[in-house]
Amino acid sequence: MAKGGQKRKKNPGVGIDFKRAKHKVGRAVPKGNNDTSVAFRSHAISLPSQSVAEDRGGAPVSSHNLTLKELLVQSGHYSERTRLAGLHGLGDLLTRHPQQVPRNAAQLLETLAPRVSDVDGSVRKALLELLTGQVLAGVGPR
Repeated sequence: MAKGGQKRKKNPGVGIDFKRAKHKVGRAVPKGNNDTSVAFRSHAISLPSQSVAEDRGGAPVSSHNLTLKELLVQSGHYSERTRLAGLHGLGDLLTRHPQQVPRNAAQLLETLAPRVSDVDGSVRKALLELLTGQVLAGVGPR
């Protein structure tokens, strides 16, 4: 330390290389010289020959482009909204393609039978409308 009224002199040649730049308040800090750019661009690749939405193998589809098998799987889903959407989709599919009812009657009745005792009332109501409107009317009396 310096003695009583003397001030310590700084060495003027030390620290010039590493002098810290002072910035104005409220201004954006300029980027450093070694800053790495992490921006990237992406483009979608469209392959029309491999589209999942169009490749159904000639199977009849509903207005939402779902096949009978997919709608039957939806009708057994754990979510009540998905079950309800599956039943409405089945009604739409069977209205558009009524020839599918006699071909798939056993599969339809086997898959839809557990929905008779469904917890949700709206699912049971939609099932009743589907059975009376399309399935049983399409099978017809023998």
